[in-house]
Amino acid sequence: ADSGLVAERLAESLAERTRALAEFNIALSRLSREDALTGIANRRAFEEEAAEAMMAASRYGRRLSLILLDLDHFKQVNDLHGHAVGDTVLTEVAVIASKLFRAADTLARHGGEEFIALLVNCGEADAEAFSNRVRAAIEAASFTGADGAAFRVTASFGVAAATAADVTDINAFTRLADQALYRAKAEGRNRVFRASMLGNGQDLPTNPATA
Repeated sequence: ADSGLVAERLAESLAERTRALAEFNIALSRLSREDALTGIANRRAFEEEAAEAMMAASRYGRRLSLILLDLDHFKQVNDLHGHAVGDTVLTEVAVIASKLFRAADTLARHGGEEFIALLVNCGEADAEAFSNRVRAAIEAASFTGADGAAFRVTASFGVAAATAADVTDINAFTRLADQALYRAKAEGRNRVFRASMLGNGQDLPTNPATA
């Protein structure tokens, strides 16, 4: 009877350890895909989800849009208010954007003060409209400096769109949105610029087989 009780306790202990290990692995997997500061997806997770989204969009002939948003003069926020306040701004901007994008969209922190979003089954005009809603919400938000004084920030956006069949490389697609973002910055910041307005022979990355 004693040996049976010992065996039962060992089995329970093993089951508990197995559950704990499974929970740990789930948490570890989540952390490896999550930006530590903002809690949204990190760049690695974005690239994985973008690859899956592009495959699905290609299968069903859907359009894709890519949005890059970058906070304007963010270095000044850190210089004037400190990095702790800067981190709070980044976290709150992530919350603002998360509430405005659709559940099917993939939003991630791209690095520093830059965020990236992939919108499935969404053309350039709709992506521009999404961007402007997020831009306006960021501009309207009030943040509190270390001295207790309120301040505001703005953001610039670059938007690129294509059918999935036109896009073979998420990095090339991202570079196009980045070129549009650069133009938004150059034209005064706190605005959205579409890649289709770039001109100068700039084109979406295309599949050589369908070009």
